[in-house]
Amino acid sequence: MKAIQINNEIKVFAQLPKTWKNHLNFRMADEELQKEEGFYDVVQPEFNTETQRLGEIYWDEENEVFTYPVNDIPQSELDERKQRELDIMDNQFDQQAAKRLLRKIAEPILADEANLTEQVIEDVKMLYNQWRGTGVVYEVDEKVVYNDELYKVIQAHTSQADWTPDTAVSLYVKITPPGLIAEWVQPTHAENAYQIGDKVTWNSKTWVCAVDNNVWEPGVYGWKEVI
Repeated sequence: MKAIQINNEIKVFAQLPKTWKNHLNFRMADEELQKEEGFYDVVQPEFNTETQRLGEIYWDEENEVFTYPVNDIPQSELDERKQRELDIMDNQFDQQAAKRLLRKIAEPILADEANLTEQVIEDVKMLYNQWRGTGVVYEVDEKVVYNDELYKVIQAHTSQADWTPDTAVSLYVKITPPGLIAEWVQPTHAENAYQIGDKVTWNSKTWVCAVDNNVWEPGVYGWKEVI
């Protein structure tokens, strides 16, 4: 970075101009020619960004560079900045604490299948964190939001990007009202296999499970179409 002083005003250049006065390829000029035309290096001093800031650029004649003075930030400003940070932290803490409390209230509501409705799920899902797909440890019964849907963790695991709640049916189950017939998903083990009486939708049809521990696709085996 270079700078030049013209009429007591310092102008900073990220790179030299292509042409300068009668020099057509000034960007390739050697150091001597640059200085002849008044272009000198801009040097930024080291400073502590927490307690100091740079002032206005000036010409350091002794070292023949343009540079900046390092000024201490007034203590009153540092105190105000610290207070703002504390206020933000307190506000964030209050919000998280409130969410934790509201989640405790929401848990028995979600567990009450007799009164669970789509509106209830819509009202409480904002209390839960968005699913994160890399390196997050999830415990059984934790709730997460994915694609604006609320899911419950049914198997403890550490998340991976390709284990999304809508596809990793061995890890998550979508929370739906008991009267709402969910779409069939491929079971992966005995714990999430379908049992006699379970209803699903598949290929625009409604099916009822006719056998226990059913892992077959509706229309292939173990299902009866509901007419």
